[in-house]
Amino acid sequence: GAFTWGLFEDAAEPGRFLEYFMEASWAEHLRHHARVTQSDRQLHEAARAFHVGNTPPAVTHFIPPRVCRLPDEGPEESAEARARS
Repeated sequence: GAFTWGLFEDAAEPGRFLEYFMEASWAEHLRHHARVTQSDRQLHEAARAFHVGNTPPAVTHFIPPRVCRLPDEGPEESAEARARS
């Protein structure tokens, strides 16, 4: 599971929140989704009941940039390609 979780509120738009989870790897993130229990689903639905708006909350995924590369690693790969590995 996640090794940290947090919640931020937008200072410019009170009532708008950003929830985040940090997991060890993309594979761990995918396993996280595969392990959802009925109880997890019920909690998720209860949390979503607080959402205000006509469209579902936006879900996005952020991954760290590759800042250090060895000379033999080849050209920079896309974030999408890294996410699949």
